[in-house]
Amino acid sequence: MLTHIVMWKLKENAEGNSKLKNAELVKQKLEGLKQQIPEIIKILVGISKKMNRRLMWCFTLCLKTRKICKST
Repeated sequence: MLTHIVMWKLKENAEGNSKLKNAELVKQKLEGLKQQIPEIIKILVGISKKMNRRLMWCFTLCLKTRKICKST
């Protein structure tokens, strides 16, 4: 089994949407991957709505997946 974690820091505004709106759109699309990729066992997508500007590692969106690894 493989666990994969990805974090994004989104711009304040892009594509005519706010950061929060874009994060929600991306979240929906990422959650839809479970139906498209049968090896994904579990997918979690979180949005950080409160940002601490002093911390450089702050992220807007985080994806965590668990996936079955096929042996070759």
